[in-house]
Amino acid sequence: MRLFCKESSHIRVIRTGESICQEYDGQSPHKDAVASLFESEPESSAVFYFVLRGVERFYSEYNALPGAIDDHVEPDIGKLKNCVSKILTEYQVENRNVLSMLSFN
Repeated sequence: MRLFCKESSHIRVIRTGESICQEYDGQSPHKDAVASLFESEPESSAVFYFVLRGVERFYSEYNALPGAIDDHVEPDIGKLKNCVSKILTEYQVENRNVLSMLSFN
């Protein structure tokens, strides 16, 4: 909690003009805006958006958070990369930059 509070000054809000419901229902008219934000600034905070969406997808598919069980950390990395890759494909975004963040090497 302390770390979150300490780093909270770096939080940035990106407004897309749509509700979360629309986004999760696949009715997002702003997918292009999010994708172009990422493509114009590959090191931007948009990377974290895709990673967090990948974590949500992972949880919905496997009913657990990635790395929650010590014995499953290594296999979960591949599964998480797959989930993030699916999200990027849906947004039609080149996925090398985001997936390289998940290399943990």
